[in-house]
Amino acid sequence: MSFLRYGAWLRQAHGVKPQDIVAMDFENSDIFVFLWMGIWSIGAKPAFMNYNLSGPTLTHCVKTSNASLLLVDPNVASNVTDDVRKDLSHVRIVELNPGLEREILSTEPQRRPDSERTEEFGHGLAILIYTSGTTGMPKPAIAMPLYHSSAAILGLLNTLEAGKTIAIGRKFSATRFWDDVRAADASIIQYVGEMCRYLLKAPVQTEKDTGENLDKKHRVRTAFGNGLRPDVWAEFKERFGIDAIGEFYAATEAPLGTFNFSRNDFTMGAVGRNGWLYDAVMSFGGDAWFRTGDLVIWDKDGRVFFADRIGDTFRWKSENVSTAEVGQILGSHPAVHEANVYGVQLPHHDGRAGCAAIVVDGVDPSKVDLDTVYWLQDREYVPFREKDWKMIVEGAAKL
Repeated sequence: MSFLRYGAWLRQAHGVKPQDIVAMDFENSDIFVFLWMGIWSIGAKPAFMNYNLSGPTLTHCVKTSNASLLLVDPNVASNVTDDVRKDLSHVRIVELNPGLEREILSTEPQRRPDSERTEEFGHGLAILIYTSGTTGMPKPAIAMPLYHSSAAILGLLNTLEAGKTIAIGRKFSATRFWDDVRAADASIIQYVGEMCRYLLKAPVQTEKDTGENLDKKHRVRTAFGNGLRPDVWAEFKERFGIDAIGEFYAATEAPLGTFNFSRNDFTMGAVGRNGWLYDAVMSFGGDAWFRTGDLVIWDKDGRVFFADRIGDTFRWKSENVSTAEVGQILGSHPAVHEANVYGVQLPHHDGRAGCAAIVVDGVDPSKVDLDTVYWLQDREYVPFREKDWKMIVEGAAKL
């Protein structure tokens, strides 16, 4: 098996041992999966890096993982700058170029003893997946559960457990998505809420010669994921002919989650069901509550809806953004005395776009506009593109 070759190569070429942590900075690909399984096959643990990260944020994530080896996808190797390498001088950084891939695939596969891969159930670390960094830099969460837990755990691992096949795209494209679905002959798709909104905004696909509408020309019977808003739920099902929606509510660092599997519109957008969490008091001695940091709405019919995040974070384009981290970087600008960062809602968009109230020193406030964004880019903080910020700089206050 290919993943056993990757595991054998890690042992032989880099001396990776059981319980070691190996950082992975990779885009979605088959190699991502082979590396992940190869690391597990020798009793080591992967730490998934967000491949968009660079600079101090990337070095912080690698350092907090305690990894001594960082494996890098050639497609994102430019993020591993000389400054990053200098800051990670104690870490061996290896770019998996085509020549190295050939070396790995020529390595003799070896199955390690079960004793090297067996741990007490519920106590061993499986993967380091990074949280949003609500109060600062991203932090690794020990999760039993490609760098997001939704795709890695609920997508890939659940599919493998069921003995089925998964088709993984390198990146999401609203114009290519249904072509990929038809090419894979997929019967189930996984989403995040924004993805469904983008698909609805895309023009109707038609057959080139006949002009036939292709929106429902697929085998998909179920879509599952999180963040599908009620205002697009029914429209998404109707336009693309999807019978059932499986909306889940969970957190990477939490030991719990719940699914709302719905074929009608009554519970669209709702999460949770009656049971332990319905009780007003703890269910048994020693019971505990997990504080999610989320704000929910409970309507008169007993349905519970996710409303927003509470705390120093907001969500934009499926990514959690730390107001503390952005504010800290803005505050390092020589003209900025103080910065308060927050998220603002935009029409027809999920999540919140970034906004900042800035106190400047000795500078005309009207001139502190997109230069601040360029400052963020220079500091290699990358959750936002310039056009994302331009959407909210009209008016008296500018970024």
